[in-house]
Amino acid sequence: QYHLFVGPVRRESLPNALLELSRRYSRQINTGPQNETKVFETDDPLGGDHIHRCGECLTTYNRRYGEPSAGIQAGTPFEALPDDYACYVCSAGRDQFIPVGNP
Repeated sequence: QYHLFVGPVRRESLPNALLELSRRYSRQINTGPQNETKVFETDDPLGGDHIHRCGECLTTYNRRYGEPSAGIQAGTPFEALPDDYACYVCSAGRDQFIPVGNP
């Protein structure tokens, strides 16, 4: 079932709308039992900064998951992405991504 989050959104308002939608989703999925295994643990085998965020639209690349739709396998470090890698949301180049560390 789909719910309209917000009506027409201007381009400059989109990042804030997406952040708020993400927060609401996160609160919704974090209402389950507190003893569930966390996806990310402090002794993360990937270590280091494995999440990069697009500086244009805030989309993230997480090497834990890769980007299967672009043929990038899980575990592929950001540094190993092809030179022509671009954000799948806004098409910003790889040089627009900023490391944000582990969640």
